[in-house]
Amino acid sequence: MRLTYFGKIGDGNTSLLRNAGLAGLLTRSSTRKANLVNAGQMAEHRGWNVAEAHEKRSIHTDSIRLEVETDAGVTVVEGVVLLDKPRLIQVDGIHCEITLPAS
Repeated sequence: MRLTYFGKIGDGNTSLLRNAGLAGLLTRSSTRKANLVNAGQMAEHRGWNVAEAHEKRSIHTDSIRLEVETDAGVTVVEGVVLLDKPRLIQVDGIHCEITLPAS
């Protein structure tokens, strides 16, 4: 899994963002409940490689890109928070704008 933080969002401590991404992935692939506290340990136990990158970008607001590589291939999604709502703005290179549930 690789997280890329664009804009000012990457200037601070990103450990909660990383763990939230891990928890989301782990919850869908595990019978054990993943959360912000145990997600890093669960990913490490499974042998997952987790990388983070911080890049400046001037074309739009802060965003986070999540890339997941499995035996089936690579899936890439990118999201932002606009007007206080989380939105998906790209899936595998296809631009979109989909409002996501907050929780």
